[in-house]
Amino acid sequence: MRKFIPEKYLAFTILCECFSRGALIFALFQIPHLAVKFSNTRISFFLAAIFLFAVFHFFSQKISMKLGSKAKKKIRIYFQNKFLSAMPIQDRAQKGMPLQELSLHYMKTADLMEPWYSRFLPSAGIAVIVPCIILCVMFFLDKLTFIILFFTGLLLPVFLFLIGKVAKRKSEEQWQSFSKLKAFFLESLQGFKTIKIFKKVKERERDLEAAENEFGKKTFAVLKTAFLSALVQEWAAALSIALVAVSLAVRLLNGSMEFGTAFLALLITPEFYRPIRQFGLAFHAAMDAKTAWKAVAIRAAARVAPTVAPTITARQLFIPKQKSLLYITGPSGCGKTRMVLEMLGHESEQIMSHIPNNETLHVACPMSQTSDSAFSKLKLVYNGNKNDIAWMPQNPVWFKGTLWDNLCPVERREFPEVKAALEKVNLGHFTKRLNEPVLEYANNFSGGEKRRLALARVILLNRPVWILDEPFAGLDKDNVRLIEKLLEKESETKSILCISHHFVYYHSHFKREVLE
Repeated sequence: MRKFIPEKYLAFTILCECFSRGALIFALFQIPHLAVKFSNTRISFFLAAIFLFAVFHFFSQKISMKLGSKAKKKIRIYFQNKFLSAMPIQDRAQKGMPLQELSLHYMKTADLMEPWYSRFLPSAGIAVIVPCIILCVMFFLDKLTFIILFFTGLLLPVFLFLIGKVAKRKSEEQWQSFSKLKAFFLESLQGFKTIKIFKKVKERERDLEAAENEFGKKTFAVLKTAFLSALVQEWAAALSIALVAVSLAVRLLNGSMEFGTAFLALLITPEFYRPIRQFGLAFHAAMDAKTAWKAVAIRAAARVAPTVAPTITARQLFIPKQKSLLYITGPSGCGKTRMVLEMLGHESEQIMSHIPNNETLHVACPMSQTSDSAFSKLKLVYNGNKNDIAWMPQNPVWFKGTLWDNLCPVERREFPEVKAALEKVNLGHFTKRLNEPVLEYANNFSGGEKRRLALARVILLNRPVWILDEPFAGLDKDNVRLIEKLLEKESETKSILCISHHFVYYHSHFKREVLE
């Protein structure tokens, strides 16, 4: 979360707010003098200080909004590059959330993170700096008031911390309830035809209403905790101000304090608690953001964290970073796809334990790219940046939008680039259908067309490493030969790993290696 902070904007926000508070304190210093004797100089100072307070506060609010928008933009770019861009076309059969749900989850998290940067972080800095400034002023102004402010200022954060722990737990429960409701609703939409066929619409409506009611209860519990926090803050601040007022009144009656000093101390005291109360409000506003980010961090760790190395020593097949064409072939279910998913981090490593008995894997590549020791290993390894990989799964995901949007999920490409990619996969006539909406599961295209469109999407990603899972499935012989030639040509500048259960490793210009 820290790496997304626009530090300059944050520093200017805190600085402007501190200057505005300083200008307000200076204006308050003029009030006792004006109460005793009206002076043009004092009134000029007072009006100038109020004007500076308004100007600095205005700029502080503007910069804080800019801070939130900049941080939100960075987070969205991070989600795009780190998760969606790294593996933008996720297989529905793989572990993890479907691409549509992931996209919604990341967008909502980015929206929730904005208050964290625009309100919480500036208020945290201001809640430390401004009370310290007021304590320094009060130390020279009135020692007893300084002592009262010091100890009550320490107690108020303790109350906020205790309530904050409860609020955090309530917020996590609310987020879990929201995730369940979201998943339940998405599942209902996807299976609506089945629900309608078996006449279970009424039962599904009741289940959905129950999930909605549960989410409402969790949300109400969070709001109750937030109101409790606000009540404690206002009560503690009011009690502390009253304590200061009583001490000042007693000393005024005894004649041990001047009216101007007591009046000034009473005016400044509320400004001591104001930043702390604002910090408490911002804390609850940003609690959802932290909960959402925690859920994203846990999911990211589950997807990309390296697993503990097994005790079995695995033979390794290193994927070159450029200019290579490798084919992994073998019967269905022998572990070809799993090897790739382990390498990408989607699956935990189970070295060869997933390959059935009496099955073999075959690796083939052009003779010019092989060496005698190149295929004496088994585990797939890629030592480069995994963001350089374009991954085409067996069942590519198609999302709501036009064909153009689906072909360019990460970065919008110009028409000539899209046309060239489609022509490479023998779909040049699809340029007339680029603005056609893609139906669910791309049902408006045939199986072979979907396969070639997915390959065109990989071409448009323009990454140095391609990993293709069953790119020849559903294609006739002519298109198979076309894709073979395309891969051979592209391998002159890229590193391509192709998984297939019926590939042409019988060709004379390919070397075959059997991995038992």
